Amino acid sequence: MCASPTLNQGPLTFAGYALEVTMNGQFNAFTRAEIDFVYYDRVSHVRVSHLYPQAGAVVGGTIVSIWGHGFHDLDHGEGLMCVFDEVPVAATRQHGHGHGDVEWLKCLTPPLSHVAEQGSCPQSRGGLYPTVEVRITLNGDTSAASKALTADTVLYTYYNV
Repeated sequence: MCASPTLNQGPLTFAGYALEVTMNGQFNAFTRAEIDFVYYDRVSHVRVSHLYPQAGAVVGGTIVSIWGHGFHDLDHGEGLMCVFDEVPVAATRQHGHGHGDVEWLKCLTPPLSHVAEQGSCPQSRGGLYPTVEVRITLNGDTSAASKALTADTVLYTYYNV
């Protein structure tokens, strides 16, 4: 496990930088894996604008579309995820289909019981159900304090059917 160094050059535009590893500290004995590490600015390059539908059943399983831009999968097909409160679910990237550079994702909502158990949202009381924040991660890092999660959020409300 390594911490990435600060990048002090130009804008962060999803460009890959070669990642090389040495096992013995010798600079002439790097790996040749040809794996890139990508720097990006989550505030300006990854945006979440809105979602539809904005509410769904407490049992989960609602297909939600989330619009925005910068939805790059940075973990070989496993990194792009929607996070409901603190509960991650797989995301599928959709294409513009005549909408220009608009990007969107599709996710299945987790059950409210799972969100209440794993996340920070309260259990439903007196017929009122919680509204939770929905964020996106590009690299699979879904910890609540992660800088990999989008800085902006959209809201999703659970209701009883």
